Amino acid sequence: MTIPMNLHPQYITDENGNKISVILPIEEFENIIQDDNIDKIWEDESLKRAEEYRKGNLDTISSDEFFNYEY
Repeated sequence: MTIPMNLHPQYITDENGNKISVILPIEEFENIIQDDNIDKIWEDESLKRAEEYRKGNLDTISSDEFFNYEY
């Protein structure tokens, strides 16, 4: 499940060209943080992390680490 929206991100990179931050137009950001969208994002990310764990691609982490994970 993904959130159907047309995003226009601008990326901030470090000196090596690695993306380190993103800038979104305020309307797009406000749409993402609406309660119903946050629930969808949380569910999507939780399912992705669970699948990666099942594949052996993630280390076991504590519940505190999981719930404080920055997406």
